[in-house]
Amino acid sequence: MPNINNNATSALPRRRHQQNEKLMEKKSEEKYKDAKTKLTKKLFKEAAEDLTEAINFRPLPKFHFLRGNCYRHTQDYDRAILDYTIAIDTQEEAAFYLARGKCFRTIGKINKSIADFDRGIDILSRPSALQPTVNVSSLNNSRVVVDTASSTNLGSENQSILFQLYVDRGLSYYEKGEKKLAIENYGKAILMNVTKQQSLFKAYFHRGNTLRECGELDASIEDLTKAADLDPKNAAVHNNLGLSFFEKRNFPGAEKRFTLSIENDPTKGIYHNNRGLAYYKLKAFEKAIEDFSCALNLDPDDGNIYFNRGNTLLAMKRYEEALQDFNLAINKVDTDENYFHCKGIAYQEMNDIPQAIQMFKKALEINEKSVQSLYHLGLMYHINNQLFEAKKQFTKALELVHDHRIYESRGLVYMDLLYYELAIQDFSAAIRIVPDSPNNFFHRGKCFLWLERYTEAVEDFNTAFKQHCDDPQVFNARAMAYKHLKKHDEAISDLSSAIKSDENNVEYYFNRSQCFFDLKNYRQALKDLDTSLEIEKSEPKLYYLRGLTYYEMKNYKMAIKDFKGALRLKNPQTGALISSFVQGEPTFGHDCFYHMGLCYCFLEKYEYAVESFSKAVDLISDKENVHTKESSAALIIDDNMLHAVYHHERAKAYQIIGMNERALEDFTTVIKYQPDNAHAYFRRAFAWKALERFEEAAEDFEKAKSLQPNNPNLVVNYKKIYDIAFVELCKPGSEHLY
Repeated sequence: MPNINNNATSALPRRRHQQNEKLMEKKSEEKYKDAKTKLTKKLFKEAAEDLTEAINFRPLPKFHFLRGNCYRHTQDYDRAILDYTIAIDTQEEAAFYLARGKCFRTIGKINKSIADFDRGIDILSRPSALQPTVNVSSLNNSRVVVDTASSTNLGSENQSILFQLYVDRGLSYYEKGEKKLAIENYGKAILMNVTKQQSLFKAYFHRGNTLRECGELDASIEDLTKAADLDPKNAAVHNNLGLSFFEKRNFPGAEKRFTLSIENDPTKGIYHNNRGLAYYKLKAFEKAIEDFSCALNLDPDDGNIYFNRGNTLLAMKRYEEALQDFNLAINKVDTDENYFHCKGIAYQEMNDIPQAIQMFKKALEINEKSVQSLYHLGLMYHINNQLFEAKKQFTKALELVHDHRIYESRGLVYMDLLYYELAIQDFSAAIRIVPDSPNNFFHRGKCFLWLERYTEAVEDFNTAFKQHCDDPQVFNARAMAYKHLKKHDEAISDLSSAIKSDENNVEYYFNRSQCFFDLKNYRQALKDLDTSLEIEKSEPKLYYLRGLTYYEMKNYKMAIKDFKGALRLKNPQTGALISSFVQGEPTFGHDCFYHMGLCYCFLEKYEYAVESFSKAVDLISDKENVHTKESSAALIIDDNMLHAVYHHERAKAYQIIGMNERALEDFTTVIKYQPDNAHAYFRRAFAWKALERFEEAAEDFEKAKSLQPNNPNLVVNYKKIYDIAFVELCKPGSEHLY
């Protein structure tokens, strides 16, 4: 009996315990059920409270898992991770790792998220999970092929979880910057052949976006098109597909997809902005402006939209409006160098060089390595004739990137600095980068031309033509090289081609006239100079050169008229024949007076000749540079030689009109500059004789004969020359240049 009573007594607590457990189980399930109901209504906080009670009744893994989901939805990630960890410690489930991995990625713990996704995939790879064997092999576009023939053995729930694990692991790899691994994981998910469209959409969507970022645009378009077919009402996928078309420069395709994104969600400013960019590329500027304005109505704080509209207005040459938009963009974001740069471009196109320089400088204050701003700042300094500053900016840009345009621009600066060897180096560097570069061959050829390396110049100009350059300037430059190589026929042919392309270019007629002049074909030279003056009536140099041509044609009156015209145009304020030429500036003013003097000599108007020679003498000094290469070839001489020539001709004119003392002074000046000038001694002897200084005269006659003993014209019979005022040894302007 006592034994029976003891058994009954011990069974009672067990029954009560069992009853209590059942009650706790019932209550926990009720709370779990209530929580799930509240979750469907997105009452996450209330659901979490129910789950806490359920856990207090029974701490089951599924309760912790669901409460973790509640915390994740309320962005309380630390609590969510704690619940998922408790669930995992109690019972390893792939879904638990999936959820915790998402939390880790959200808070930036990417490696931990990948580890969780790896573990989840491992769990579903166990034989007990009926996971199929997965074979991975590389394909184009970094995709993979997965053997999923038996993936359905997982069961629909596990298959869905595995799909999500691959997708989320791909997202984590993307966040880590390992885009190829991301693409591989999206590919594994896609090849599982899940039937749920929204899940498949997500995989195609993310892989398509990642492929675009990797530059695989065709594959990106293929994936995003499939995603759009799966969810045609999704505005984001149409927008992203539009971006892929845009990067592929298929702007009509981009515009179509951006339009679909707007039709599905007209409230997003970014969609209107993107379509505006497509319209901009299609040069449908008015439509672009309309879209940017609509985008700004939806998102007035986005400085980038103001910037895009400003660029469109800039393309439309509506500069003031463009500047207003750039200012609004800068007011929103003053740390983007592109805003200041494009504002600088607006000022550049408005030819407001100082303002453009300031804007490019501000862009460089934000980003000192902005190549585009360094380049354009260099261009502005070049236009502003700040050549060394321009060179400095181009050099900085070239330290960052080797670009043929920058080499070309610096080469042009070197040309203006007359650093032709350095310019050649830069043009050669540009040619090495882009061999098909006719402009650089042209520029380099011009440098060779200035360095008198005429054969090399012709070779470069020939190459420019072979590369389909048809600029008449190249014909003109090659003609100058041919001219210096004494190939005047080729030069004339090139200049005729240049004139055919541009009949109103004075330079081409002028250069051809000089070729005809060299060939002594003065009539053709005169014809070209006449045409030049019909085009440009106020260019004094043309009158000067036509005067030289008339001089060679012995039409001295017309020559004098042109020389006077040239001199008046050089000093239009007074109309005076004596021009205030700048000291040290290359000029043809003194040469005009010199040739006028020669013309008057031939016309036997020696008083006028003396006046003209005197003005020529007055216009030269020891510091003055003279005569460019376009001047008469006989007059490319130094200052001392000019003094000798001008004084010599004036001395002879003085002698003819009987002003022997003045003649004596000038001949003496000639001898000072040219001690071996036999003609000067010979003519000075006559001046001494006229002044009855016979001993000095005899000395000069003997000196002249000693300098040129084989010249019979310098041998005199003293008895016969008493009544001879002078002997003309050569025509005016024909004295030998010593």
